[in-house]
Amino acid sequence: MQNGKWRFAQSALLALSLALVVSLVAWASSVTLVVGSVEGASGSKAEVPINIRAAQQLGALQMELVYDPAILDAPTVEKGSMPQEITVGHNVVSPGRLRVVMNAPARESISGDGTLLKAIFTVKGQGGQHCELRLEQVQAWDNTKPDAPPYEMLVTVEPGKFTVGGGGVPVALIAAIGGGLVVLLTVIVVAAKRKPKGTAAEAPPVSTVSKRPTEDGKRTAFCGGCGARVKAGTRFCADCGAPLQES
Repeated sequence: MQNGKWRFAQSALLALSLALVVSLVAWASSVTLVVGSVEGASGSKAEVPINIRAAQQLGALQMELVYDPAILDAPTVEKGSMPQEITVGHNVVSPGRLRVVMNAPARESISGDGTLLKAIFTVKGQGGQHCELRLEQVQAWDNTKPDAPPYEMLVTVEPGKFTVGGGGVPVALIAAIGGGLVVLLTVIVVAAKRKPKGTAAEAPPVSTVSKRPTEDGKRTAFCGGCGARVKAGTRFCADCGAPLQES
């Protein structure tokens, strides 16, 4: 009887040890996910990097990125700078909660450090506001043996932070500047219309060309205004500038 109990205890201990070994093997691979801390101006687009650190043959990943919907809006997710080709899907589960799914190609995996994904938001908060960016409901699977079922990986997460900076120009200020320019332009136009017009310069009086004989007996043309000798057919006197008219 005692031998039977001892054999049962041995079997139970062996089964427990085997389960522990299988559990340790299943969690042999690990990855750390780090959300970047970013600052962006109100009304701009902000890219939040989701980095991996010490990844060991990562094959698939799903998670939820939690943010403040009063500060960030309209999120999308794109591939990061890691060289591996991956497929990415996302959807907003509820306001402030973005679900992200990533898959590596079959028979391929991702190892090392780098920016795996980037979440892109529209900043709707005001300068000085901030919110935490954290990952929840995170699960990851390895791709160590393409012909075998994947093992779930041990995942560590580190949150980030988003801060609304004061670099953007407020809409009210833009409107005020535009209104001031319109008023200034109106004043300039009105002043230009009210400016007295200058009097036109009076044309010099017309001088009649007179012809009289010179010492050599030839008839020569002279300006009737200043008496200077002019050539026949000349329209203006070269000395006084008066228009010339034949008599």
